[in-house]
Amino acid sequence: MTTHAIQLNGLTEGTLYHFFVTSADASSNVATSTDQTFTTTIDITPPANVTLTATPGDTIVTLDWTLPGDPDFLGTKISARPAAILQDERWTLVYDGPATTRFDSGSPMNYILLRSISYDTHHNYASGALANATPSGPPIIIPPPSTTTPPVVPPTSTPPVVPPDRSDANPRCSAHHRALLHG
Repeated sequence: MTTHAIQLNGLTEGTLYHFFVTSADASSNVATSTDQTFTTTIDITPPANVTLTATPGDTIVTLDWTLPGDPDFLGTKISARPAAILQDERWTLVYDGPATTRFDSGSPMNYILLRSISYDTHHNYASGALANATPSGPPIIIPPPSTTTPPVVPPTSTPPVVPPDRSDANPRCSAHHRALLHG
């Protein structure tokens, strides 16, 4: 008996496939197997984490990272948040894509914590890598929005004063003048 193997490509994940094998010997004797099945596995393995380095600069942080070698690697999401607020889990997404290195993040934060999470074509996400940096130079202060409201001027209840029409009061005023005054 001789062992044979064949590699099947282009199969769909998580799919049940049926097959049978037919073989013949040198005397043309043919044998066919019964129906056999196998199910392809589903990729649940996340890619490896990127190697993330944060280098502080003058009011910016320069990020460098090395991508994992996974064949189904798709991209990296990089988020930032103030490191001083440890209980605050709100991250701001600063990058999402397949780039390999170099990203400058102008940040209004004085000390920032950065998180990178790589992901693959099967929507598997790595556990993430952290880095932190303190930008040099003066911190960028973003003033809070103004909460001052303009004063409210109350409406006046007194109607405007209109001088009375005095054309009828003067007996010397002619009808012609009264017509001109009254239009």
